[in-house]
Amino acid sequence: MALVFMDSFDHYATDDLMKKWDYEGGYIWGHNYIGYTLGMQRRPNTKYYYAADHWIEKDIVDTITGLDIYTFVIGYACYYQTGCPEMYVNLMNASRNNKIQLRTTTDGKVKIYRGGTLLEETPQNYVSPNT
Repeated sequence: MALVFMDSFDHYATDDLMKKWDYEGGYIWGHNYIGYTLGMQRRPNTKYYYAADHWIEKDIVDTITGLDIYTFVIGYACYYQTGCPEMYVNLMNASRNNKIQLRTTTDGKVKIYRGGTLLEETPQNYVSPNT
């Protein structure tokens, strides 16, 4: 297993999203952006990815062979605000089908899907609002 992708929103701006991600989309265009934290989060004065009813995608594909990568580890962090819409991070296979989806829901749950099938779900309020 090798490191395929690593991201940190601390070092780039909104216009740079597509340098590391393969697609950004959503219902309300123009609301994906990289912003600065307000100073009350765990890492004040750093940057974060803001997704308003949006998602971002990453292809989990070997860049040399073009084949799917089946074993990988993902770390995921987001800033969750009370009343925010669901936020998705989609990991795609070589056919551009959804391989894994991480979903943060409006009630503070984190759900993990594989190809549309729910694999795991945390209890409600697992993600504390405004953290």
